[in-house]
Amino acid sequence: MFAWIKEHELSIAGKISWGLLLLAVFLVPITFAQSFGGNIPFVADMFDTPKIWLLRVLTPFMFVAWGADILFNGGKIRINKVALALIGILGVIMIASTIASIEPMQSFFGKYRRYDGLWSYFIYVALLWVTMQYATSTKRVKQIMQTLSATSIIVAGYGLLQAIGIDPFEWGSLSFEVNRSFSTYGNPNLLAGFLAFGLFINLGLALSETEQRPRIYYWVATLLNAAVMVTAFSRSIWVGAVVALVLFIAIAIRQRIPLNKTDGAFVGATVLAAGAFVVRSLFSDSNVMNVGTRIVSIFEFGEGSAQTRFQIWQAAIDATKERPLLGWGPDTFRMVFRWFQPYEYNRDAGYRSVADNAHNYPLHMAATVGVVGAVCFYILQLWVVVSATRYLWKRPTLDTDVAKNKREQERDTAKLERARRARIMYAGVLAAVVAYMIHLFFGLSLPGATFLLWVFMGVMLVPTSSVREIKPVGYTAALATTIVCVVLAGIPVYYATNHLRADNRFMQARVYASTGQYTTALTTLQDAIRFNPYNDQYAIEYVQVMLRAAAQGQATFEQVTTVTELLMEAFSNEYDVYLLATWVYEALAREDEQYLERGLEIAREAVEIYPHGLALRFTYVKLLELAGEHEAALTELEFITAADPRFKDAREMLEELRSEELTETADRANER
Repeated sequence: MFAWIKEHELSIAGKISWGLLLLAVFLVPITFAQSFGGNIPFVADMFDTPKIWLLRVLTPFMFVAWGADILFNGGKIRINKVALALIGILGVIMIASTIASIEPMQSFFGKYRRYDGLWSYFIYVALLWVTMQYATSTKRVKQIMQTLSATSIIVAGYGLLQAIGIDPFEWGSLSFEVNRSFSTYGNPNLLAGFLAFGLFINLGLALSETEQRPRIYYWVATLLNAAVMVTAFSRSIWVGAVVALVLFIAIAIRQRIPLNKTDGAFVGATVLAAGAFVVRSLFSDSNVMNVGTRIVSIFEFGEGSAQTRFQIWQAAIDATKERPLLGWGPDTFRMVFRWFQPYEYNRDAGYRSVADNAHNYPLHMAATVGVVGAVCFYILQLWVVVSATRYLWKRPTLDTDVAKNKREQERDTAKLERARRARIMYAGVLAAVVAYMIHLFFGLSLPGATFLLWVFMGVMLVPTSSVREIKPVGYTAALATTIVCVVLAGIPVYYATNHLRADNRFMQARVYASTGQYTTALTTLQDAIRFNPYNDQYAIEYVQVMLRAAAQGQATFEQVTTVTELLMEAFSNEYDVYLLATWVYEALAREDEQYLERGLEIAREAVEIYPHGLALRFTYVKLLELAGEHEAALTELEFITAADPRFKDAREMLEELRSEELTETADRANER
């Protein structure tokens, strides 16, 4: 595949850079924070926070090591002009979108538990660039694929254990069905995205391998990833895998890749294993855990999750129309959705539901970074895929010089065979990227899986890249520049580690608060906020603990209102902040009516901003009742119950108020 590029021995700096890249590919997917025996986890967000921390720590030094390699040793830089132009335009747009964002700091760091902000895109581009510079031979491409294969065994293996009811960790209550695989990603849909790479990378390695034992190993890994792709019960990856598999088979046929008995046996075993889980699922009463029901639901556009997806997409479209040029800012969709959610969403999804992403990455990008940014992003992906497909579709040919002797002809035949095997290995990379791209049309994009997309796009860009020779600079200049760059690389590492420490303090504070140690909990939360002042969840927790402390006489009402007002000032676009503020003032007003007027003021403003925030409206109802505004409270309750008939507390309160109203009417009639 890369026969036209002569592989050179890596320098020490080059080995460090390449080693850090392989380390990221291996460690990030398997990393999470949990402990045996139900002990307290190190961080509150056990899955995404450790993954993003690794990426934020490894990537800067990976990039600096590559730079040091070039400065000290010179070498070849591979440049893909089209890709760099598109990335450059996308970068300018994302920077401008972050600056113009409704929450610039959140757009830079990313929303808590998502981390899909500008910082992550810097990481993606750095990973793509380093991959382009070093994945320049079949040997190195195979190294990165083998690394992914090894980590996929761990991820898929753990997912399979969960599917059959074996899990060494105590996760407590889950937001999805029992025995549904989520593995080291904490979410079946995020796991499904990883499996796009796990399945096709292993398949490409299996069909390109000449040795029997490694070939069997890759087939076992393929079988394992295919089985867990079923037990994750994510429809988006099923669609992506089918399309990618068709492309992979077409390339294999085109390249005349032969199959042996081992291949046939494992193809049959893979089909049987996946089929066994499918058949098993058909006896499930759950609409999610039944493959048949899940497949049928793909085409049921007017009901179930498909219907709510369309409503989320409509909100994304409406948000894009409002700010088409730069969007609302990277990773701000959760806030934006509350402003644009359709009336019907509460009825179909429930009033507690909120979309923190569009479940359609083109629409998500359009709403958050603007139409031009989304178009550039997808032109880049399509250009990479189309270029790679055209390259792989061509068959390698032999020189038909009849003057060659038998040994030369045999050598050429062997060379042709290696080229074909390299192409089918490369086809595994292409299929993985295609499957993941299709998955993103219906799924979630978070750095813990999406970083692999950029790594393997870097692999795919190498054959169409141009090469420029760079001479080394002087030793003194190289050393001085490297030292400066290492220091600068420490800045993102410092912030990344502080964010990790903040989540650790957040977890500790929750434990303290649960045991009534409110003063200690508040002090610990102050540490969390100091380490990461841009996370609204830490500040919200601080106000909640302060209110609980006031109820126990460990804080004053004035302190509670002060921190509540500061919270609203700091996070003025967050629905949860308004909800908490109305809840706080409603609780305080029950103890002292002087807080009622301010509570009503905040609630009226919040309801105007978030007309479909039913939990917010319900707290407003309680404030109205305290103020004696029964008619207004009834009107609000009628709106709430009409929007979501399953809102039990609101329905019961409406029935109670109507009953009281009828009783009062009857009493007045009797008095007459």
